[in-house]
Amino acid sequence: MLAEAALDRARELARAGRYTEALGVLRAFEFDGPQRVPALDLAARICAQQGNPIEAERYWTAAQGHDPGCAAAAAGLARLRAERSPMARVGRFPGLVLAGLCLGATVWAWVGLRTDTRQLMAQVNEVRDALAAFQRNPLPVSAMASSSADPRPGRGRDGVSLPPDLRRLELDIPGVTPRVEGDAVVVSFDEGLFRRGTALTFDARTKLLAIGKRLVPSVDGISIQVHGHTDDIPLPAGAALSDNQALGLARAAAVIGFLRSSTELPSTLFYAHSTGDAGTPFPNDSRQNRSRNRTVVLKILHKPKD
Repeated sequence: MLAEAALDRARELARAGRYTEALGVLRAFEFDGPQRVPALDLAARICAQQGNPIEAERYWTAAQGHDPGCAAAAAGLARLRAERSPMARVGRFPGLVLAGLCLGATVWAWVGLRTDTRQLMAQVNEVRDALAAFQRNPLPVSAMASSSADPRPGRGRDGVSLPPDLRRLELDIPGVTPRVEGDAVVVSFDEGLFRRGTALTFDARTKLLAIGKRLVPSVDGISIQVHGHTDDIPLPAGAALSDNQALGLARAAAVIGFLRSSTELPSTLFYAHSTGDAGTPFPNDSRQNRSRNRTVVLKILHKPKD
């Protein structure tokens, strides 16, 4: 049922033009059974829409591998082959091609004079944007082992050596931000996991399920602290929970319960904590940030084997 709901959610996002989010939902799940081929076809169509024919071909080929009679995959691959044929495109529009050649001959010299400058400026802008992104976000977990900032294997930017169980974590999931803090991997979320109370949103379940599946291979060598957070709005009189500290702890428990029920992670792996509305991931200075603080932060630590 959860996979079917995820596929429906990805379709909604794709129809709304939110292609990156739709792909994130599709990639977060391992679709089995009747949802697998439709999920592969949807991912292929999104990639084709985004101008990425190589990825589109990969998804449609996988769909055909699971269902050789898949008409959607066959039609998609046929379109890709047709678009790759230069003669097919020329044959459709011979007049336009001839006009284009004439126009190209006319403006070739003028474009040539400006191409080098444009390319140089584009490269400068790419470097500037990459540097700004690097300064905004700490080094992601998936890049730690291959980073050239410190040539010693398994070390973060601060030179702290991480145990193998933490080094091999792959948490490059849309909407999830992993970072190294000392000898731990800290995982935070770009958006809040709860609207109100302790009910997880659909997007929260999608992200947590993806994280849980990627933690399973390291289960024998890690422990996970789940820190619950809240906004700074006091709970109303007569609420089921006494204060934000208690609400944060209840949210941590809700996340632990979801991870335990949806994956093979045992209860002995988890420790629940709460800071309430203190020490939140974002400042409680706007409506958006208060919404983002209705969340948890995961701190993944190495656990020595017995």
